[in-house]
This record gives sequence, structure tokens and C-alpha cells, in this order.
Amino acid sequence: MIRINLLPPELRAPERTPFGQMLLIIGGVVLVALSVIMLIAVHLIWLPAATRLTEERAALRVQKERAAKGNDVLKAEITAFEHRRKTIQDIFAGRTLWAKKLDQLCDLIPDDIWLDRVELREARTAAKGQEPEGPQLTLYCHVVGQDESRIADFLRTIKQDVAGKEDFFDDFLYVERPGWKAEEFRDFKEQVAYAFTLMLHMKPLQDRASAVQSGTSSRTVNPE
Repeated sequence: MIRINLLPPELRAPERTPFGQMLLIIGGVVLVALSVIMLIAVHLIWLPAATRLTEERAALRVQKERAAKGNDVLKAEITAFEHRRKTIQDIFAGRTLWAKKLDQLCDLIPDDIWLDRVELREARTAAKGQEPEGPQLTLYCHVVGQDESRIADFLRTIKQDVAGKEDFFDDFLYVERPGWKAEEFRDFKEQVAYAFTLMLHMKPLQDRASAVQSGTSSRTVNPE
């Protein structure tokens, strides 16, 4: 059945929006409002927080890298210090007390031999691929008379090893005896003395330090 409202428009009852359409409109408004709120939250809260967190992580990573580099530098300095400390200990352990060494030598010189002079040549730096060479102690001596066996006896006395004692020859490797010659001395009963030279080659500092630390000594004697 068709109904026709003949009342004038001003007297007619206002038409209501259908309920379904009203729900759709309200849903659209809520959705737009939520989208706006999410957009504001992302730009004003979440993005700054994420940026700040990224910056903090980057700063923390930089600090860790600096700390790692600092640790490497510190480890290198500790290693260098330990190396210097060991070098100093080796030098201290292997040093030669020359006053003591000369006292030992004087105790070994017999009455028929005297020293003219003593020379010390410093250790030489080893070339690449060569063994280091220790100092060289040279003794310029005279022996009374023409008995060559006195020189041999003196050489054996220098190289002797007394058990339980620190010997004169402990710091040396071998002895060279270049030769001797007769000289005239009218003041002596024999009127002749042999001038001879002994060249004592010392162990390198590292070998002397190792021998002190191990409590052992090794000796090599050149053939006479």
C-alpha cells in the first residue's frame, strides 16, 4: 500500500537516518580517529623512541670498540713492559762483576808470572744470521825463565773447575793463546822471561743469564 503524506514540509516529522547507515558512519569516524591517533603516536612517540634507542646502541657500540682498542693498547703495553722487565732481569742475572772477577784472577796468578796489563773489548753486535759475540778479556803477561810448561800450568789453573765454588772461568767460553816470545831481564836470576798473551772469550750476555738461572755452566777450550 502506498502512503502519501499531504502535510506541508514544515509540518512533517523529520526523517531519521537508518540505523545501519548510522553505524557505518560512526565506524568510519572511529576508524579515522584511531588512524589519526596512531599516526600521531608513531611520529611523536614511537619514532623518537626508536631513533633514541638506535643512537644509544650506536654510542654503546662505539664505546665498546674504543674499550676494545684500549684493551689492545693496554695488552701491548703490558707485553712490552714484561719484555723490558725480563731483559733487565737477564742483564742483572748475567752481568759480570769485574772487581770480583779480577780478585779471582789475582788469586790464580803464581809467583813466577805477572800481568803487564789487562784489556776488555766490549761485546760485538751480531750481524744478521750470526751468533752474538760476547766480550773479550785479554791478559798481557810475563813468566820468569824459559820454561814453557809454566804457561801451560797457568792456563790449566785459569780453566780449573773447583766443585762447589764459583770459578773464574765460569763466564768464559774458550781461551786463545796467540804465542809468546823471549825477552831479556838482567835483574832476574834467569835473565830471560817469556812475554805471552791470553785472550779469554766470554759468553754472550744471554748465555750467561741462562747459565745463572739454570745453575749450570758449559765450557769450551780451544786446542792449544
